[in-house]
Amino acid sequence: MTTYYRTTNVMDIKVIQGAIQKQDADVLVVNLFAGARPGGATGAVDQALGGQISAAIDLGDFEGKAGQTLLLYTHSQILAPRVLVVGLGEQEGFDLERARRATGTAIGTLGRLGANSAATILHGTGAGNLPVEPAAQAVAEASQLAA
Repeated sequence: MTTYYRTTNVMDIKVIQGAIQKQDADVLVVNLFAGARPGGATGAVDQALGGQISAAIDLGDFEGKAGQTLLLYTHSQILAPRVLVVGLGEQEGFDLERARRATGTAIGTLGRLGANSAATILHGTGAGNLPVEPAAQAVAEASQLAA
């Protein structure tokens, strides 16, 4: 997990290991592949929110397409007041470049929201089978470039 702290135009990136749904940040960022059901960390957040991510999928409001986002309000069900779900596109062929693009999408949305802090999972290290270290580097690089 990477936590972003934004102060003016400077971004401080910290790596923290722990349950994403227990992080205290303005926004939690999780992800989902196209056509997938929430599992892993995204599933844990979905469960903590009473199935809001699953409901959005069932209603056709979120498909997990690359670049697609879904913003949810947590109503104090978890510490973070908002959750941003970022679509990763098709699982097949997922690579570090697509992880960078997902991070860029998240950072752009966080900026528009005026978020001062965010906590994210590493995009693609679960179902996408990306190794943790290169994925962490890709997220950090994309975060700095998109900020």
